[in-house]
Amino acid sequence: MGDGTVVVFQRVRERATINASVGGTPLHRNAWVSGKFAVRTSRVVDNIEIVPGYVVGCQINIGGASGDGGVGYDADAFGAAAYGGTLTLGPGQARRYYLIDSENADPFGQERHEVKIRYKNAKRGTLSYANSQLSLRGCAGYAQARSFANITIETEFATQTMSFYGRPFSLG
Repeated sequence: MGDGTVVVFQRVRERATINASVGGTPLHRNAWVSGKFAVRTSRVVDNIEIVPGYVVGCQINIGGASGDGGVGYDADAFGAAAYGGTLTLGPGQARRYYLIDSENADPFGQERHEVKIRYKNAKRGTLSYANSQLSLRGCAGYAQARSFANITIETEFATQTMSFYGRPFSLG
């Protein structure tokens, strides 16, 4: 980082098990994903934030127009995202599928959902997940996914966000 802090990111034991979907048709895809993300810094930092998930893409959609899957969350260049639900994608679309849905109260006591885990005043942060389900429906063509982790490190003098992507794998 600009203030001399060294950041090391590791992706460990990442795997995907492709399995039959509940829909039981070629238009439904299902995978269980597992892995661990680890972040280490050279000194204690104010905040370490990890936003883990998968980018899922579909070549062709039989159903035509696309909709949100799971709990909708309009965010980034990949369009709507889901926390754990089932994604429906249009032709050539890719969406982010977040692994975390952290519930807490906002300053006014209302329910708030976050897609990140945060470590304060720490030198390291880890996130493990096992058999998280990725489900895709209505995809008639090739489907693919890859993991991502957006890491934000905040120190007294600098803040930096880094994005890391895993190896793509086929959903069939």
